[in-house]
Amino acid sequence: MVHLLHQCEPLVYSQSITHSLTLAGSTEGLNMIQRRKLILVSKVLQCLANGVEFGEKESFMMVANKFIRNYRESMRRMLIYLAVRIRISTKRE
Repeated sequence: MVHLLHQCEPLVYSQSITHSLTLAGSTEGLNMIQRRKLILVSKVLQCLANGVEFGEKESFMMVANKFIRNYRESMRRMLIYLAVRIRISTKRE
């Protein structure tokens, strides 16, 4: 299983997002609704990377299962590509 917690956390908690929003004209950081939406996006990305679908525990997220099914193979190929590229680049150093 792929663990994206450290990659998804910045989506939700990063001060760089607050900084980016400020540069884009927002005078405030993320509000609770925006933060919640980013949490949901990170949950979908985590499930997609692991090739699992939402179940009864989070039944409200089951609407994302079609997206996960449609993009599971593309995500798998991308993760393999990244793993190979990282391995090649670390061997060169």
